[in-house]
Amino acid sequence: MTTYTLENAITNPELHSVATQCADAFVRLLAEEELEIIKAKTACLKEAQAQDKPERFGFTFTVTLAGNDIEAKLGYSVKRTRSAEMTIVDNDQLKLNLDAEDRHRRQAEGEDV
Repeated sequence: MTTYTLENAITNPELHSVATQCADAFVRLLAEEELEIIKAKTACLKEAQAQDKPERFGFTFTVTLAGNDIEAKLGYSVKRTRSAEMTIVDNDQLKLNLDAEDRHRRQAEGEDV
């Protein structure tokens, strides 16, 4: 397995500059957000345990080049979801107040129920 470093992996001077600056930015952004990232990861773990699902926490690091400018962004979040199930009420539907026994008796007698 080859170990890549900035010195041996990137020969193009422009890309080498981008990689060097972005590596520094990645470490700096992680350091600046360290406490918030730990809080988010902890919240993610609690959420996973509450829903009996495996913990999945992710963050992104994106690099955008615009001319000579480099923009590096670090993103992370905790996704929280809750669900509820309902039935749409059809106000036009005729409501019958029949219990199951009465309904079966009437069906057996050939009535439309």
